[in-house]
Amino acid sequence: MKVIEIPPPEDLHVGTEEHPEGSRHVIRVEFYKMPDGSYYAWPYVRRLAGSGYIEEHFQMLKHFPDPDAARQAAINRGRTLISVGA
Repeated sequence: MKVIEIPPPEDLHVGTEEHPEGSRHVIRVEFYKMPDGSYYAWPYVRRLAGSGYIEEHFQMLKHFPDPDAARQAAINRGRTLISVGA
C-alpha cells in the first residue's frame, strides 16, 4: 500500500525559502510550526527543464526543534538527491 503524503494545514505555515544549487537546481523548503512547537519541513527539488521547471517534493519524516535544523536537514537531503540525479 502506498502512503499519500499531504502537507500540514496552511494555518501552520510560517515561511518558504529557496536555496539555489548550481545553475539548474533549487531546493525549496516550506516551513510549518506544529502545535507542539516543533518544526516540519515540506521540501522540493526544482530542476530547470527547457523554458520551465519540474518541481518534485521529497519526504522529511521527522519534526525538528527549530527552523535552522529543519532547513539544514532539507538542504542536505536535497543535495543528496541532486547528486544522484533523482
